[in-house]
Amino acid sequence: MKKIKRMACMILCGLMLWTLAGCAEQPPKVPDTDAASKITYNTNIIAAIQNDGRVVIAGLSMGAGRGQYAAHKWKDIRQIDSSGLHIVGVKKDGTAVACGYNSEGQCDVMDWTNVKQAAAISSETIALFEDGTLGTTNPEHAEEFSAARDITAIACDKLYGNVIALKENGTAEAFITYPPFQSLAREVEKWKDITQVSAGLGYFTGLKEDGTVLFAGGVIESADGTGRGEVKDWTDIAYVAAGDYQTWGIKTDGTVISTEFYDPDQSLGKMPDFAETKEWTDIVALEADSQLVVGLRADGTVVLSGYPEFGMAAAEKWTDIGNWTIQGSDRH
Repeated sequence: MKKIKRMACMILCGLMLWTLAGCAEQPPKVPDTDAASKITYNTNIIAAIQNDGRVVIAGLSMGAGRGQYAAHKWKDIRQIDSSGLHIVGVKKDGTAVACGYNSEGQCDVMDWTNVKQAAAISSETIALFEDGTLGTTNPEHAEEFSAARDITAIACDKLYGNVIALKENGTAEAFITYPPFQSLAREVEKWKDITQVSAGLGYFTGLKEDGTVLFAGGVIESADGTGRGEVKDWTDIAYVAAGDYQTWGIKTDGTVISTEFYDPDQSLGKMPDFAETKEWTDIVALEADSQLVVGLRADGTVVLSGYPEFGMAAAEKWTDIGNWTIQGSDRH
């Protein structure tokens, strides 16, 4: 009888511990930044990596001889990026492929190996290698990038070509290829505790360990006190995306936040208000410019807000984009 009571007591204690564990505060479901490597958007196309490593594309097929749709023949792709002129992909074996407009040699990446990440600018492709160094298809920038060490991620301004790099120690380093933006390098060298970086039109953003966001570059505020740099009050951010005239963030609960549209001179005319983004949930990656916001959801589907052109709306029919994890969750 005593043995039975002892066993019953042990079972009861186990049930109590299991209940308490279930009631305990769970870690937030933070999007893995690897999700951002699965989808890319530029003014001509949306491209994404399916679970089987193949690439799907919506938008212009053969605009201006770019031939970007050749990427749909690729296999075993794990990371993708694009400019308005070409697409670059990193394969699972660390080699790189590229297609599209090649007037400046931006698609000449076939000899690269041990590539961790590739970034596309209109006239150049930049590589982050597994050893933390950088490479480029542009010989004029090779010397500048050769000094890079201990890099873990990069982001590029698609228009001006400026690069921000995240380092192993949580600091950031800027490589300015367009001289008028030299001040950006001085601003980001002060940053600490950074976990993710993003590059927009003439500016950089950085996500800190505590879920807040830093901004560097240009005018922070417009005349009415709003602007793309007004991120100082943001909290609980899991991912930040610098756009053209707005900064976007994904919160730890998978919802989306943005700054006000920055157009102090009202020179851009009527622009989309992106109202749909306020209703989005379970977002794990996001890319945006002044015309369109592209969101990738945790279930592998894509949502759009704004003005999808050239057949880009077809991306909303995709269902199997991803193959990443959600931190703090057992979902895949």
